[in-house]
Amino acid sequence: MHHGPQDSSLCLQCAALAEGVGAQKEAASLFAAGGSFDKAGELYLRLGALEACEQLLGKLGSLRLASSIGAALEKDGQWQSAARAYERARDIPALVRVMVEKLSLDARAGEIVLASRSVEGAVILAGAASEKKDYRAAIQFLLLARKGEDAFSLAVRVGEMEVYVNALFTGVVAAARAKGGPLPPPSSSTHNPSDRSTVVFTYPLSILPKSECLRVGRYYDGKGEVLRAGQFFTAAGDYSRALSILLSAASKGGEGANANALLEEAVRLAGEAKSPTVTSTLLAFLRGESTDSGGPKDARLIFSLFMALGNHSAAAAEALAIAKAEQESANGSFKTAHGMLFDAYCSLVAAGARPPSELWRSLTLLHSYLLVKKLITVGEHEGAARMLVRVVKNISRFPAHATPILTSAVVQCQRGGLKSTGSCNPFNPLPLHAIYLLSVLRNALFYSPTRTHTTHTHTRAFPLPTFS
Repeated sequence: MHHGPQDSSLCLQCAALAEGVGAQKEAASLFAAGGSFDKAGELYLRLGALEACEQLLGKLGSLRLASSIGAALEKDGQWQSAARAYERARDIPALVRVMVEKLSLDARAGEIVLASRSVEGAVILAGAASEKKDYRAAIQFLLLARKGEDAFSLAVRVGEMEVYVNALFTGVVAAARAKGGPLPPPSSSTHNPSDRSTVVFTYPLSILPKSECLRVGRYYDGKGEVLRAGQFFTAAGDYSRALSILLSAASKGGEGANANALLEEAVRLAGEAKSPTVTSTLLAFLRGESTDSGGPKDARLIFSLFMALGNHSAAAAEALAIAKAEQESANGSFKTAHGMLFDAYCSLVAAGARPPSELWRSLTLLHSYLLVKKLITVGEHEGAARMLVRVVKNISRFPAHATPILTSAVVQCQRGGLKSTGSCNPFNPLPLHAIYLLSVLRNALFYSPTRTHTTHTHTRAFPLPTFS
């Protein structure tokens, strides 16, 4: 029933009179009718009228009173009602205790503690989780309870360091959110889920305290998990130690098939450190110049190192050297050389650097050669011939493959009908040895006493390859 201001005032006056003569039950009812819910709740609680107290919970203004009602309900064995009262009172420790010990609502209690960041609630949950041997949860809540040493010791004992680290991330992100500051970006790295040595954590390790990274790094080093140890030592700023253990493992063959992953991590840390000592040590190892390197490593790692250091001119020179070695080798692969140059071109552009003209020319040349087979397949012999002409004019770049390239050029020029007389000779200018070889090949392949020759006059240009 709705009471007007005068009715409420009258109810409160009567309630005071009733309380004065000891009629507390009637006084409580009148205080409630007059809108003085906290006073009514106090009287009902004094009388032990818990049902009436529970009905007033949503109207109480005093959190202390709501908590007292919760305690009375808990003592009376009314666990659900007690939990509601504690929730109304925002008494997180008491709420969590009832939910865990009396209602077995550990998961819901965990959500409440994580949202509220209650230290007391976390202590309760950590104890409960430990008793149930749910060590992952125990580690998480021990950290939240500000018991970092206990959490780390437990993580070491049960081998759950990943849980410990991710709980550290949760704390850092929660602190940033509470301060209203920018949140750290999630980690952009990728990994093979089946390979435990390449686990990538939720956020960059650099957002963690260096002291934490250092002791976690020591843990992984002791376990022989070199790649992870290197990652944490790098995050701690101990670049020399990180590089030392990575190169030591790589020189012994690394963690099985992960030797290359160790060197890639070493390249990443060198790019982060920007230290002349670290760079020179790693470069000597990759080039096979150090005593424990076991010989030169994949040259692509040197390219990646220069890119990580921001030395784009050296990176481009290294890419050109790799491609040249492939082109000049009898066992080399033009496709591999092309892929190296194309990746280098894209990497330089992505880094905001202008690729040198020599890299572009070499890439165009290789691309032209790789297009030949595709053009022949679709019957575009003139296009194939023009691509080969471009390659032949740079035949000195292909010393191990000159004869087959020149042979293919003669065949495709004949089939494509390119003019081959006077100033329109597609092979001018060429080195004398190449001209001589072309002449021999042309005579051997096409000239015979019974053959009729037709002079073709096709002159259309074939477009240069483009990259997008």
